[in-house]
Amino acid sequence: MPVMNIMAIRLQRLFKDSDLENHYTMIDFNNSLITEIASPALTSVDIFPYELGKNAAKLLLTDPKNLTEQTVVIPHKIIERESTPDLG
Repeated sequence: MPVMNIMAIRLQRLFKDSDLENHYTMIDFNNSLITEIASPALTSVDIFPYELGKNAAKLLLTDPKNLTEQTVVIPHKIIERESTPDLG
């Protein structure tokens, strides 16, 4: 489980224990399974890690003689869940 997810869930608990859970919204980054089972389920930015890895490997395996500077843009998607009820 990514550290960001652990921190987000810990923060959720702190807010809940402090009776602040209705005074914040939370968005996590990376859309791992834990974001779905958190309570409330965390809205998350899906960064498509498989695509990131595939593109990184492709660049690493490029013949150094043909290597040029490139910008690779991988799309992202916001997965809305319970932690941000007022987003949309």
